[in-house]
Amino acid sequence: LRKSRDERYQSMEELAASLESFSTGATPIDATIESVFKEVEDDIAGYREAAQASQSAGISAERNKWLTLTVILAVLGVAAATVLVPGKIWKSKKDSAHSKEIQLNDVLLIPEPVNKKPTIVMGVSGTAAIMGTLQTPSDLGGLVKNKRINELEISDQNLTGDMLRPLSKTKIKNLILRYDTLDRGSIASVASIESLESVHIGYCELNPSALEALKDMKNLKALVIRGVMIDERLFSKISTLDSLTTLDLCDCDFGNIDIFTQLTKLPALKELNLSGSKFDNAYLAKLKEFPYLKSFEIGDAPPELAEGLSNPNIDRLTVSRNKDIKEEDLLFLSKLKNIKLLAVRDCGNITPTLIKKYNRLNPGCRVILSHKTDLLMKDQFLR
Repeated sequence: LRKSRDERYQSMEELAASLESFSTGATPIDATIESVFKEVEDDIAGYREAAQASQSAGISAERNKWLTLTVILAVLGVAAATVLVPGKIWKSKKDSAHSKEIQLNDVLLIPEPVNKKPTIVMGVSGTAAIMGTLQTPSDLGGLVKNKRINELEISDQNLTGDMLRPLSKTKIKNLILRYDTLDRGSIASVASIESLESVHIGYCELNPSALEALKDMKNLKALVIRGVMIDERLFSKISTLDSLTTLDLCDCDFGNIDIFTQLTKLPALKELNLSGSKFDNAYLAKLKEFPYLKSFEIGDAPPELAEGLSNPNIDRLTVSRNKDIKEEDLLFLSKLKNIKLLAVRDCGNITPTLIKKYNRLNPGCRVILSHKTDLLMKDQFLR
């Protein structure tokens, strides 16, 4: 509300674009959103009456106009928050009966069945995503002007270096690329974004050697690479990222590489995710060579997992997607008295009754049992 006049106009336009893109793309205009629009109209009418009363009391018309715009902006914010409900999956209805014209004072939103032009959809806390298909480098040009975006997700796109090059002029900190087709130029453009602190590359179609360009991101704190074949050369590049505190290599194919020897070169590593890959106890024993490692996630864990996790600094352990884990395997983990948080995810044989037995053996550990994968894995399964 304290922003300048131009910034207010820009905010209103972005909110309108967000609502329009959701109504034409992933989210139709339904009864819930229509009720919000009705509240907008009612509030505008009420504030108009208040504005007229204020004018009679000597308040300028200019102030009343901005009061009305402020109300529109505030209620549109509520509408946007209603649309952007975390964890919900909305399905579009492309029938013509669902499209309608909605008049909000001086703001006109005209939903259409198909969203053809790529749109930047703003979420909460500076998050943004791309709706539609990127075709030219200018499609991301609007991000350069928007200083509020700190996290951007781009999914299901054919990306080139030229398309991503405008991002080098932004201040985004987190970049998420999922199910995209990437070339060497696109990875090089990602590496040129100096403000980036976190990069997520999940289940993308690319030549793994293209990821070697990430070696230049010396300020990178979190790196997620999922569903990629990683060779020894790429590992040697990753091991030079001295600022890296979080490394997620879920569902990656390492072949016969001794990955732990390479990863021990990361001096600041605190969180490591190797779920989706199987390691024997000899490999896991090398975890004690990570002096600052606090959190570790593994899938398809061997029964002797507790013997391998001899690093006393690890206090958070996640065992995920292991359908063969048995009661004795879980109770064997109770030997790890340093574990303060144990997350058991998608391990079909583990029941709440077994969790109670574990708690009696290791009362100082909190256990989280979940049979639902995270949103990314759900998306992969549905696809």
